[in-house]
Amino acid sequence: MNVLLTGATTGIGNATLKVLLDSKSIDKIYVISRNEINIVDERLIFLKCDISDERELFKVCENNLADIDVFIANAGCGKFAKVEKFDLLDVRNLFEINLIANFQILKQILPHMKARNHGKIIFISSDADNQGFDEGTAYCASKFGLKGLSKALRVELDGTNIGVTTIS
Repeated sequence: MNVLLTGATTGIGNATLKVLLDSKSIDKIYVISRNEINIVDERLIFLKCDISDERELFKVCENNLADIDVFIANAGCGKFAKVEKFDLLDVRNLFEINLIANFQILKQILPHMKARNHGKIIFISSDADNQGFDEGTAYCASKFGLKGLSKALRVELDGTNIGVTTIS
């Protein structure tokens, strides 16, 4: 089994990576990250990439991810402020990382999963995908979007052997 993991340098993603490395059923673990990971394992394939850079992400996905069985979408970022205080570049960056990069990766790996009629997509989200909070407008909107992507994708893939899960 081959796994793609984003956001593996810290927190939940790093803990997930360690669990995957402990599994004997994992053949390859592709990690997309802009920061190096100080773990050495022959199954670990590090793909240096800033997922908010559309062109860079496309190149990484196009050339490396045809054999993915499981996609764990963990990369994310948060920025918090009142709407009127937000710089729109920060909002765009937040959406690029929390939502659009996942969509772009899916565009690259789904045709291969569909051809094999097999796969699993796991979105790591947040409680913010279900409720708003003060100064969380942009973050919550990006996480609501991720939950919507997950729900619609689950419907789109009905009848295939490709599962979609969101963990909030």
